[in-house]
Amino acid sequence: MPIALEKYSVNLPPTLIQKIDEISERLERSPDWVLRQALSSWVRQEEEKHRLILEALDDVDNGRLIEHSQILEWAKNLNAENILDRESK
Repeated sequence: MPIALEKYSVNLPPTLIQKIDEISERLERSPDWVLRQALSSWVRQEEEKHRLILEALDDVDNGRLIEHSQILEWAKNLNAENILDRESK
């Protein structure tokens, strides 16, 4: 069964409209389809960002923290050789 769609109006700058039209032509899809895809992706991204923020706040509330000095010590021990060694394994 098809999903019911509702109309939503938005004012966009001409440069953005031009880019949407170019993508639409390149993909051989309608501008509406391109906009739905872009908005769906952005909404998923924002929802994930919100989830991660809540998860981080829960870590703070429950004392799951790393001291700044520990991070500095970890960063001090990083060097290009260590990074390259890990990447080759």
